[in-house]
Amino acid sequence: RLGYLISGNAQLIEGIRRAGQAWPVSSVAEAAGIAALEDVEYVSRTRDVLAGERAWLSHELSSLGLSVVPSDANFLLVRTPAKDIPERLYNQGVLVRTCDSFSVLSRFWCRVAVRTHKENARLAMAFSRALRAEGASGEGEPDERGGASCGGAMAGADGRGLAKEVDTRG
Repeated sequence: RLGYLISGNAQLIEGIRRAGQAWPVSSVAEAAGIAALEDVEYVSRTRDVLAGERAWLSHELSSLGLSVVPSDANFLLVRTPAKDIPERLYNQGVLVRTCDSFSVLSRFWCRVAVRTHKENARLAMAFSRALRAEGASGEGEPDERGGASCGGAMAGADGRGLAKEVDTRG
């Protein structure tokens, strides 16, 4: 997601800024990203690690009974059986992005980042605890998009209608 824009059109720049990400990339992160891309060996190692961790995390979440959409990215799309799973995760210090702001998904869907093995193991354990939690709420009939509604104070859309990015660091 790194890039830049050069323009003398202040109106264009302001329009793009308003439509941009809620948390844009800093100039330091941008410089680090450019340097990282120049390190071909690092890029190759990172791809290999992410592929292995993505497969491991997908298997772990699937073994818990969650639906996980196959992915080649460093994110997994996960369908949860209860609308309050994101809140249960949040209560454990784990943040996930709910996908109710996507027009084709419901709040039963969330997106999780594929990270280090330690972080992925923590995420899988948090999902396991969240699924076993007493007093599950949100079981019910699917809505018109294939899922029921749920909410999360920690994710969703911000005041500009942009989906907030949150990750599994906690």
